Amino acid sequence: MNARLLTLILLIVPAALPSIANASLADDSTAIISDSSSFSRYSPNFFGHIDFAVYAPGDYQGSLTFPSDQYVYCYQLFNDSSSTTDVVSLIVSLNSETTYSDADWDTSSLSAVPAGQVPKDWTFNYGTLTYYFGHFKISPGFHSVTLLYTSIYAPVIGTASIRDNQDYFTTDIPIAIPAPEPATISLFCLAAPIFFRMRKLSRQ
Repeated sequence: MNARLLTLILLIVPAALPSIANASLADDSTAIISDSSSFSRYSPNFFGHIDFAVYAPGDYQGSLTFPSDQYVYCYQLFNDSSSTTDVVSLIVSLNSETTYSDADWDTSSLSAVPAGQVPKDWTFNYGTLTYYFGHFKISPGFHSVTLLYTSIYAPVIGTASIRDNQDYFTTDIPIAIPAPEPATISLFCLAAPIFFRMRKLSRQ
């Protein structure tokens, strides 16, 4: 085959293929905030991270549709292959049941890493939204589908707990809080990336 033709094919084909392998909520430029927060613990080993993205009303591009006044909060859990325990649940601290409008999960979110574990159910109790994997669990080396909820409220920095078979691990993520003022949104979008990157550096 002509060398020039082969070179042209090699340049064109990768550009035409979808970039599914590189999909990540943490890198989605269409979100108003996106990043990743890691967790680690020894005895037993429990290592992983949670990718997250928050989409302004009308900007979510997954397979689910939501009302036009709703922010969409997305999380994807990853249990590292170096872990020796399973992920059982993700617990998001929302303070009030009126904070969220709808909770669900998306098995084909365009921004997330594909082929993840689907939770058994979700519940809201004592101010926390819990995605429970039950006997499905996220084994070492595997990840969840996109876990999400919607809210009329803009994001602030909050906390979530990732539970394994023995204990909880708390990490920082964006959550919805009843304070949807434009100044609050602007401040969060400016400060959150700095906060999460400083947090990563402090753990290295």
